[in-house]
Amino acid sequence: PVKSCTCGDGVTWTPPEKPGGGGGGGGKRIKACKDNGGIGICTCDDDSTCGPEDCRDLCGNKSENPVKSCTCVDNTTWTPPDKPCGGWRRIDSCTCDDGITYENGKQVKKNCHKDNNPIEICACKNGNTWP
Repeated sequence: PVKSCTCGDGVTWTPPEKPGGGGGGGGKRIKACKDNGGIGICTCDDDSTCGPEDCRDLCGNKSENPVKSCTCVDNTTWTPPDKPCGGWRRIDSCTCDDGITYENGKQVKKNCHKDNNPIEICACKNGNTWP
């Protein structure tokens, strides 16, 4: 995690203490940079940016604006694994190798697999297609 940042005006910022020492908590979190010192800054699909405190709210797993990439504290770049439409919840429909079009992410996940009946093309809820 970020221990501190030095701002352009020379002021040093440190993150607030988490109640109970941090950890735990419900819901999925962005796992970017977990082995590289934590998130420095991330870029969302709409090119907005977020830091470790606000990425989950601004462009996390459940938003319509997924994380495109993150720069880790150690200056390495992390990109999320390639998922159809950026996540199962964002799928409108997909056609798989069997020629059948499945109408939602749940059905796609159940019936289409990388090694057996891979996805050919998807229509995303935002109007885009994948791949």
